Amino acid sequence: MGSQFSKKTGEAHPVLQLQGNLEFKAELSFYESECRSDPDLQSFDANLQDRTNHVINALAFGGEVQSLSFDSLKEVTGCLLEMDQQVVKVILDCKQDIWKNQELLDLVEEYFENSLQTSDFCTALEKCLKRARDSQLIINVALQQFEEEEQNEGVNQKKYLRTLEELKNFKVAGDPFTEEFRQMFKSVYRSQVLMIEKLQAQRSKLDKKLKSVKIWRKVSSIIFVSAFAAVLICSVVAAALAEPPVLSAIAASVTTYRTPAKSTRAF
Repeated sequence: MGSQFSKKTGEAHPVLQLQGNLEFKAELSFYESECRSDPDLQSFDANLQDRTNHVINALAFGGEVQSLSFDSLKEVTGCLLEMDQQVVKVILDCKQDIWKNQELLDLVEEYFENSLQTSDFCTALEKCLKRARDSQLIINVALQQFEEEEQNEGVNQKKYLRTLEELKNFKVAGDPFTEEFRQMFKSVYRSQVLMIEKLQAQRSKLDKKLKSVKIWRKVSSIIFVSAFAAVLICSVVAAALAEPPVLSAIAASVTTYRTPAKSTRAF
């Protein structure tokens, strides 16, 4: 099972570009600082790191490097949806303070828009997995037919006819990862990156103004690290589908960031 994601030769993988961005490192440093002083953030961070690392390791090392298992891709959808639920819980806990601050309210509204897009992506991924599983079943039937027809004595024009029919069915089924899915994947990735960039711009603008407002620092930190984790996961999925050889390098690169909640394990 696999799919081709277009990529120019020699172009750095998105996750490696992300990790090399000094501005993102500054944001991560800010997040680490907030974690040290906020027990709620520490709990959120520990849960997020466990889930994200589990998914990345499942994708990178869970089986043959040339393919993805159905279970590993289901881990992706489960992680993204659970991460979203955790962020929503924090937002609801802080809703009174958020409603009083227009800048923070705008940020939260954009997060919810991205959240809906991510949910649509997870639904599309589930459909692709179902089509991929159906295609796998067709191949299994074709192999079974081939073994049965191979044992038939004699050679005639109808030999391997059933095998060829199943292979034709496989061809008609086509690539389970459609162009629509690819475009949706890219859109989700871009939206998460734009969310991070918007947070950067807003932080430089609002930190002085809202320095004493703890809720801004907490909510913006949680939204930032959730978007960052989503970008990492999407990057690993893209690598697994299109460039299996870089999976190990990416999995290693995402361990370079550590936060106080888990000093020995991190993104």
